[in-house]
Amino acid sequence: MSGASLTPGGELRSRSSLLQVLREPNFRLLWIGEGVSTLGTQFYLIALPWLVLKLTGSTFTLGSVLGLAGVPRALLLLVGGVLTDYFSPRTLMLASNIARLGLVSLLAVLVLARSVEIWLLYVLAFLFGLADAFFYPALFAIMPQILDKRFLQSGNAIVQGISQLSIAAGPVLAGLLIAMVGGTSLDAQSLVRGAALPREAYTLRMEGIALAFAINALTFTVSVLTLRAIRPRYAEVQKTELHSITNMISSIKEGMLYVWRDGTLRTIFTIAAVLSLLGEGPVLVGVPVLADTRLPEGPAAFGIVMSCFGLGSVIGIVLAGARSGSRSPSQRLYVLLPATCGLMGFGMLTFGFASSTFPIALSALVMGGGLGYTIVVLTTWLQQRTPAYLMGRMMSLMVLAVVGVIPISQLLVGAMLELSTQFPFLAAGVLILAVAAWSARTPTLRTAAST
Repeated sequence: MSGASLTPGGELRSRSSLLQVLREPNFRLLWIGEGVSTLGTQFYLIALPWLVLKLTGSTFTLGSVLGLAGVPRALLLLVGGVLTDYFSPRTLMLASNIARLGLVSLLAVLVLARSVEIWLLYVLAFLFGLADAFFYPALFAIMPQILDKRFLQSGNAIVQGISQLSIAAGPVLAGLLIAMVGGTSLDAQSLVRGAALPREAYTLRMEGIALAFAINALTFTVSVLTLRAIRPRYAEVQKTELHSITNMISSIKEGMLYVWRDGTLRTIFTIAAVLSLLGEGPVLVGVPVLADTRLPEGPAAFGIVMSCFGLGSVIGIVLAGARSGSRSPSQRLYVLLPATCGLMGFGMLTFGFASSTFPIALSALVMGGGLGYTIVVLTTWLQQRTPAYLMGRMMSLMVLAVVGVIPISQLLVGAMLELSTQFPFLAAGVLILAVAAWSARTPTLRTAAST
């Protein structure tokens, strides 16, 4: 099917392209549903670390709970990619969101009833990660089914832009909600020493945390309703190409070989994995501890910093969408990947040295901008060069390269934070700057720029 139904004629400028994409009903349903659910997920991501710290006062426990969610996500992402190709992205997204709706609703009830225990958080985090494994490959794979290829970069920019806008608003709202409704933060000195806090320290009010989980459940409900209304328009060609898939293992192998035989893909996937290994743990585990031990605003500071990541991503995504008609994605990756690594490296060093919220939040804003711009360009590049029958597996491999190492990163940072709140950020900053220097000299990225 051609893109004639979306195109008034000829090549569209980027602004016209954005307007044409927004006129597609299936696309509007997707970005509205995902924007709302992403907003709710930020409440979950702020509330869960604060709940763990409140129950245990242990940074290692925090890292292990967050890391455990990444284990099934990493192990089953490739299976999720195969199932996305064999069934449909919409079906997998629906199943995942229904499962996560049930889990977060249960968590809200347990917290409000004061019945939550740390072992239960491990179980729920594991199950939440299991549902994630089937969602993310489908989210990236559904775009070529509802938009013509010429509009993919604009569509990716809009979807990721509204998601990042939710990420910008969600954490600060969740942090303020927990701070106002849930009372004060944990004793910072006890947390720095890694000492177990007395049970009396846990009698703080749980209503704010429970409300944050309930808001997340409500937003998943909205996403389920919008996904049910989507009717993909470009799925026919993909289904005819999937009849040759007979074995899940051979299907996974087919996708992995496709990446392995392409030197540019190998390089890009490696950079993404290393950047995630060095950056995700300090942000996801280190920032809440940093807010509680060094920043006077406590949970509000945690929300502000994470919101600045989101706001920066919005800015980067908008810029990427506005430049969708300039150079091709492959021509920009050669510059973008080293530059993004450089921004991340200097940002981590700022996190390590700064003692107030403003410079940390500003660094988060800049880091988010670089990542947001790069993610849109990289996602579009992958979608344009991947055959339809491999789309789910390719997207799952890309997500795996990023999230597969997150549990390791979280566990390592959680352990290091027991000894120092500064060292994980400084080590990450130096190593990411080394990756930036290496990627700038990699020949395969120059090859991508010339194609």
